[in-house]
Amino acid sequence: MFARRREQSAAAVSKVLCQLIDRDLVRTSVASEDRRQRAYELTPRGQATMKALRAHRQRAIEAIWTALPDADLEHFNAVSAELIARVESYARQEE
Repeated sequence: MFARRREQSAAAVSKVLCQLIDRDLVRTSVASEDRRQRAYELTPRGQATMKALRAHRQRAIEAIWTALPDADLEHFNAVSAELIARVESYARQEE
């Protein structure tokens, strides 16, 4: 299901999950609601890693974005929205 939503192959998702398990970032168990399925959760090490990544991301956002004037941010948002609309329109035409 995750692979379909991310437009990735099940094998690619499985490979990444195995790497995360090998690094003790994620653990797996049999899902309680459907024993044919696996449940994945962050280990304590995985939780600490996510916390550090979030903090790093927040520092980067603050360093890059907060010094910009509001008018520049508003202009950037408008241009970004227009680009997104054009990309989505183009993608629909290509289907």
